[in-house]
Amino acid sequence: MTVQLPAGTQHGTPEGYAAGCRREKDCPATRDHGMCCLYAHVRSITDIRYHQARARDARPAAIARRLGITPPESTVIARQADVDEQFAGRPDNYRWKPRHPRTTPTPTPTPKELSLINI
Repeated sequence: MTVQLPAGTQHGTPEGYAAGCRREKDCPATRDHGMCCLYAHVRSITDIRYHQARARDARPAAIARRLGITPPESTVIARQADVDEQFAGRPDNYRWKPRHPRTTPTPTPTPKELSLINI
C-alpha cells in the first residue's frame, strides 16, 4: 500500500515523512533508490553528510547515491550472478552448515624428570 503524498512532495525526503509516509515497506522510494522517507528523516536529523549532499543536488536518488546507499548496478548484478552460481546445483532444501574449527588434541603433560646434579 503506497502512501499518497500532497502534490510537490517527493518520497524519500524528510518532507515525505512529515506528510505521512512513515513505514519503510510502504515507501516507493525504497525500491527506487534505497532511501525511504523514514530513513531520510532520521538522516536529516543526525547526519551532516545528508545536508551536504542535499545542498549539491536536492533529488532523493542523488542524495542516496552520494551517501552510498545505492550501490552501482554492476555491483548488484555481479553479486546476484555469484550467488546464482553458488546455488546452481543445490536442492531447494539445502541449508548452510556452519564451519567449526577442528580441535587439535593437546599433548598430555609429562612429569618432569629429576636430574642428578653433577658434582
